Amino acid sequence: MKFLKIFILFVLCSLVTQAQKQYKLASPDGKLQTTVTTGEQLTYDITLNGQQVLSPSPLSMTLDNGEVWGDNDKPSKVSRKSVNEKVASPFYRATELENNYNEMTLQFKGNWSLVFRAYNDGIAYRFVNKNKKPFNVVNELVDYHFPNDALASVPYVKKRKNQNKYGNSFENYYANESLSKIDQEKLVFLPVVVSLDNNVKVCITEVDL
Repeated sequence: MKFLKIFILFVLCSLVTQAQKQYKLASPDGKLQTTVTTGEQLTYDITLNGQQVLSPSPLSMTLDNGEVWGDNDKPSKVSRKSVNEKVASPFYRATELENNYNEMTLQFKGNWSLVFRAYNDGIAYRFVNKNKKPFNVVNELVDYHFPNDALASVPYVKKRKNQNKYGNSFENYYANESLSKIDQEKLVFLPVVVSLDNNVKVCITEVDL
């Protein structure tokens, strides 16, 4: 009976392993790499020169029709491309900027996709919807799992009298504290900077690519 139980457990573990698939994407210089894992939960991690910068962290998006992007989803198609171009910048101190990255697009059933870009100085992602019918996003899961309880520079939203907590000037002093000490009851705006080993600093921010 014990042998039978162990055998069944082994089979179940094998099925779980087979259900998960990994897709790797590296920056043009090869130093930064992200591994996207699909299966029961969609996650991604980041390494820099082999050092774990971000541990596997989940991503998902829940729509108002009950559909969840990133929950037990398997890509139907994976495409890649590389871009190395100059972008005009008439209002910056330089007349043009370098736009150099490798891109990976995971296409899923339901006509949505997840796009990852690897630059030499960062990893970016975005959800892309190709459906024409409008919808509302009721929840977006964005977790950041760091390998240790690192020091973070956090800008809390200032609490002002008679003002909605979501209305702020995005200006404040940064509090330097460990990740475990961040006040869960306060709102934080971006960017947030996390200091890791080997003088590696991770800046979390939001851009329109």
